[in-house]
Amino acid sequence: MQVINDTRVNTFLNSIGRNSPNSRRSYYTALMHFTNFLKPRKQTPDTIIPLLTKRKVNVYEILDQFVSYLSDKVSKSTLKVYIADIRSYFQYYDVDISNSKFKRKVKMPRFYPDPEEPLTLADIRELLEYNGNHRLRTYYF
Repeated sequence: MQVINDTRVNTFLNSIGRNSPNSRRSYYTALMHFTNFLKPRKQTPDTIIPLLTKRKVNVYEILDQFVSYLSDKVSKSTLKVYIADIRSYFQYYDVDISNSKFKRKVKMPRFYPDPEEPLTLADIRELLEYNGNHRLRTYYF
C-alpha cells in the first residue's frame, strides 16, 4: 500500500479513523485514487485545498474530471463511495460544495440494479435434487 505524506490528509484520516478503522481504510483508498488523479496536474490532495478555497480551481470541474478518471477503473457503486469520500475531505477543509450545483455540474454514472427474477421450476427441481436433508426439502416445498 502506497503512503500519502500530506499533513492535511493524515489529519483528516486520523479524525475519520477515531470512529472506525474500516472507514479510515475506505477514505484512504479514495484519497489514493485522488492522489493518482492529481499527479499529472502536479498537485496533491494537500496542495489542491488552498487552490479550491481561494477559488483558483473550480471544485465541480475537479470532481467531474475525477468521476471520468474513475469511471473505467472502479464499479459504479464504488465510484459513488469514493466521490462521497472526496467531498467529505473537501468539506473538512471548508471547501463549500452545494448539492444542487454538484448534481447539475458533476454527472455521476447511473446505476441500474439487475431486476429480480422468481425461481423457475427448473431451479426448484435442481435445489431439491442436490438437497439431502429431508427437513430442508420440506421447507423448500
